Amino acid sequence: MKNNRFAIIAAAVLLCLAVYVYNEIIYLEHLIHNSHGRLEAEIQRRHDVVERCRDAAEKYIAIEEKIQNRMIIINGLIRSGRNKEYLKEKDEIMALLRDMDMIKEKYPALKSKAPSVYLMEIIQESGGRVTRERLNYNEWVYRYNETRMVFPYRTFAWILGFKEKPYLSEMNL
Repeated sequence: MKNNRFAIIAAAVLLCLAVYVYNEIIYLEHLIHNSHGRLEAEIQRRHDVVERCRDAAEKYIAIEEKIQNRMIIINGLIRSGRNKEYLKEKDEIMALLRDMDMIKEKYPALKSKAPSVYLMEIIQESGGRVTRERLNYNEWVYRYNETRMVFPYRTFAWILGFKEKPYLSEMNL
């Protein structure tokens, strides 16, 4: 009778421990999955932001180049005294300046910086967010792998088939 009671208590304690360990490992896997999702979102965001900013910077540079070319033409027209052609070129410059203002309104930081500086800052900022999320992911993988290797987690992880998770580096993103 005493042995049966001890066996039942031992089995109950072992079952409670197994459930606790299982839930803890599942929770850590859940956190790894969430951090991996945030990492993928930041990678996609970086791609989208950099593409949009690159397009804006290219448009801005192209408009600046067109304005410079029109100014050279206007200078030649003023010197030669061809006022009708001058007015037409002046209207073209005004249209180009409106286009430039639209780009500046959409990307205010572009107005205060050179397009290449603006683009480099956007690339650096979005790369920093991706790096932070990758480090966050690797931290959760470290906690998972470390927990999985400690007794009693190690025993239950082996029985339940939980495997070690790989770390992410810049190379395997």
